[in-house]
Amino acid sequence: MLLLIVVSSSVLVVRGQPSMRDFCAVQVLVTVDNTPARSGIAELIDSTGRVVQTEKIANGKADFCDFGFGRYSILIRDNSSTPRCGDLEIKNVRAVYGVTQELRAVINVCGDEGDIDGDACPTYVRVISADGTRLKDVEISSSSLVNSEHTDRYGRAGLLVHQGTHADFTFLKQAYKVEHLRLSCSSMLEGTREASVVLTPEHRKK
Repeated sequence: MLLLIVVSSSVLVVRGQPSMRDFCAVQVLVTVDNTPARSGIAELIDSTGRVVQTEKIANGKADFCDFGFGRYSILIRDNSSTPRCGDLEIKNVRAVYGVTQELRAVINVCGDEGDIDGDACPTYVRVISADGTRLKDVEISSSSLVNSEHTDRYGRAGLLVHQGTHADFTFLKQAYKVEHLRLSCSSMLEGTREASVVLTPEHRKK
């Protein structure tokens, strides 16, 4: 969930006369786990979807000091070139003369950004039957696993493959044919991958 709060504004007007001092139209304050974000990108996007300004986030701040009339959006993301779960967007931002608007953005840490050490590739697996039924208690074995894994009641399981390697997984369930899945991991892969495994019923001999 994204929390956006206009926390304050500084009005540069004295006795009805505009101040001649320069001001920034918008300052975005970005936090992660209650700590100012150390890095990231903030993009100012106009009503046509065009990025008109890009600012680096430093010490939890990004400034957009001047932009045109109309409504804009501010997209806050990490330095990756691909969309990530934690990316967020502030909509309907307008510049107001003489006012510095401070917007606070709280970035959520997502669970699909790789393992904690960054040396393995996680894969989210769903196991279903040919008719789409989710299959629980499917045994997943591999030489890379100390113990076999099992799918939950919704047919889900999480598998890890260490960087620079590949692993072969076998899916076993009574009354179904055995299926195999090969997964690999390289430094070029980011985030959690998804894979579906379809088990077909065994044809019993009459």
